[in-house]
Amino acid sequence: MITYHSSQADADTDIGALASPYIVNAPSEVIYIRFESVTNNLCVDTIQNIEILIEGPPLINQNPLPAVVCDDNNDGFAEFELEDLDLDIALGDALLTLTYHETQLNAENNVLPLSNPHANNVPFVDFVFVRAESATSSCYSTTILELQVRNSPLIVEPAEPLRLCDV
Repeated sequence: MITYHSSQADADTDIGALASPYIVNAPSEVIYIRFESVTNNLCVDTIQNIEILIEGPPLINQNPLPAVVCDDNNDGFAEFELEDLDLDIALGDALLTLTYHETQLNAENNVLPLSNPHANNVPFVDFVFVRAESATSSCYSTTILELQVRNSPLIVEPAEPLRLCDV
């Protein structure tokens, strides 16, 4: 039989077994394990324990400004240098690793990252999903980033010369 305890003394004396499920007190807690033979209650091991760490997801900009690119041929498609947006999304935290994905599910599962530069798939307004990971924990955060493609202004040469009278 296996029971879990909040102290070594409780594990040794087999009192105060923790309930299951058990809520761990943040930021960390040591849980002491008692192994007891089901056929011989004198055969006991209480030297094992485990430390449970509660880590939060990295803090990122959940409302990044849209990425805006001017379209050189006004067809609604352009390339975005996604890595140029890292600093704003990571709130200046250079220790975060950011990847960009086409779907929220891909970002959550950390699969199929987009290449850089990335061309939008939907003309004029598209969205990508950002995953931010910390090198110091197994936690991650995600957010959505809007990609905007704006038409470049067209320069039209007037048919007649412009004239102004000097008074």
